[in-house]
Amino acid sequence: MSAQPDDAPSLPPAAAKGRWLIVVLLVALASHACVFFFFVYDERSNDEKEYLSLGIALSDTGALRSPTGEFAKRMPLFPVLIAAVDRWQGREVLDSGIIEAQSILSMFATIFIALIARRLSDPRGAIVAGLIAALYAPFRYLQSVYLTETLVITLLMAAILLYLVALESDRPARRWAAWCGTAVLLGLGALTRADAGVFALPFALHAAWRSGPSVKGILRAVILLLGVGMAAIGWGDRNSRVIGAWTLSTSGGLNFYLGNNLDYSKRPGMDQADYGAFDRLRRKGLSEVEADRRLYAMGRTFIAAHPADWALNILRKFRVWAGTSVTWTPPGTLLIVAWTLALAGRRTPYHRWLLTAAIVLSIVWLAVFWRLMRPWSHPMFVFPLGLAGLFYFDDRLKVRGLLIGLIAAQLAVALAFIPLERLRWTVDGILIVALAATVSRICDRLHTLDAIFRTGTETPSN
Repeated sequence: MSAQPDDAPSLPPAAAKGRWLIVVLLVALASHACVFFFFVYDERSNDEKEYLSLGIALSDTGALRSPTGEFAKRMPLFPVLIAAVDRWQGREVLDSGIIEAQSILSMFATIFIALIARRLSDPRGAIVAGLIAALYAPFRYLQSVYLTETLVITLLMAAILLYLVALESDRPARRWAAWCGTAVLLGLGALTRADAGVFALPFALHAAWRSGPSVKGILRAVILLLGVGMAAIGWGDRNSRVIGAWTLSTSGGLNFYLGNNLDYSKRPGMDQADYGAFDRLRRKGLSEVEADRRLYAMGRTFIAAHPADWALNILRKFRVWAGTSVTWTPPGTLLIVAWTLALAGRRTPYHRWLLTAAIVLSIVWLAVFWRLMRPWSHPMFVFPLGLAGLFYFDDRLKVRGLLIGLIAAQLAVALAFIPLERLRWTVDGILIVALAATVSRICDRLHTLDAIFRTGTETPSN
């Protein structure tokens, strides 16, 4: 075994021995359990009620149909999850059973985020990513509600992790199995939310680019698209039989209209959007498909008649998409980053400044925490720092383009339809990974400075 060079990054003993995952697991378990036991909502949103009714109907009758008669307004995988919980735990504890399932999914998402950061950086980066993800306020909110985003996040993070396994594996069988597994996960994502199907395109383009103009590259791209393709064909065929039209979801028209109408500039967020437009058309006698198509037509009419307003709305949509509307929390993200840098730079000339910054942030964190009693990390710091980190982390696996492409694909959907901040949260795990990998790279630079500093000051005595 070769000797370790003097300027090699020194990791904490627990991280060096591979026990970093235990640290992440313990913090994640405490965080997810806290939300499961203490985070309670008295009133569920209309979307949550609709998913709950679909899951109960599926459990009772075997048919995926809403009480108002729609067959294809929602994608099937999340109602299937609710139906499975209902059959497994019983109707009397269905509420806690769904949140339990959400908590388990969220726990896996946290672990996947940490494992991705480990492959893109080192154990230190994995700990940073795992701690931020375990305490991330949007993820904790999504864990506590009957919405699809937690499932999408888990499937997407698992797909990224499997894709990295394929890139790093030197065994062909394992590599092709990872490609196929990634495709299956992407297909399941499309069955959870129709717009999640766009995530397959960056994967396919990246795989083709990595392999160059070759049959192998084309084959990998086709495999990665196959999962979403098969999901779309199967679900679309089902809808063509039950509602008479090939479509993935009849909620697309409503989301398109809500993002493209005369009133959007007055209420660009999600709270005041006219979600009753679809139901009003249904009450007028339009079928599920007709209402969906009418709303698409109304959105296109607005774009054609008001191109300047549409262009300005694009900017408003980006502002909503990039927003941080969750309740303010202590600066947990900055605290984790500051102490990581302070510990990594303890032998550098900058140690005093790094330690001072970490102590000051600790005092601020405690002051805010005792007032709000919320220990969560906040997207106000994750979003800008993660975006910057995408362009700085040490991209040894050459996946920067893939990660940027996944975020760009989600942004494109948001700008075309109505941007909901919680949809951006589906890619915030990527920003957390980029931030953690960047922190790891900065720590490596601090160790390099340490080696330079010691070499320049330790001179032979006369």
